[in-house]
Amino acid sequence: MRSQRLRRALAVWFPVAAATTVLAFTVYGGVQQVQRSDADDPQLQLARDAAAALSGGASPAQVTTGAPVDIETSLAPWIAVYGTDDAPTASTGSFQGRFPEVPTGVLTDARGGELTFSWEPRDGLRFATVAVPVAGGEVVVAARSLAEVERRETVTLRIVLLGWLAALLAAAIGAFVGVRLLDRSQQPH
Repeated sequence: MRSQRLRRALAVWFPVAAATTVLAFTVYGGVQQVQRSDADDPQLQLARDAAAALSGGASPAQVTTGAPVDIETSLAPWIAVYGTDDAPTASTGSFQGRFPEVPTGVLTDARGGELTFSWEPRDGLRFATVAVPVAGGEVVVAARSLAEVERRETVTLRIVLLGWLAALLAAAIGAFVGVRLLDRSQQPH
């Protein structure tokens, strides 16, 4: 009797568990993608505005004004202009005492159209990065640390995992109680 009840409860629980799993990880995936794509917003504005100013005749030094940013320690956005030779010509950011140098392939690709990407100059240091082409072959790159976004993604994952486990447990309890109540209602009085 108990093994039959267990099998019936599992038969009720399993589809609910499967649906709960799909739903939980769909929610996490959606929220994570929104968090990550939102990380690009300030850089999009900075890079597009700088590219427009350069196209209008401004110099790289004029579009990279602002406080210097040590990209290894700061969460602040930074901006750089790369010449046709892929060398940085001006930047608010510095990496190990020099202008940051994004991979050459990124600059080549960006000359064909705007790019958004994650850049990792060393382990544990990742940036939400935008590269915008300028007429004449220059590329404007704007970036900011992903440290806070990654921290939020971890918190989101923990919340979703706890909710998922709670939902699985609640579904299991509901399945076992439901089967037991059904069995009782079918017994002669």
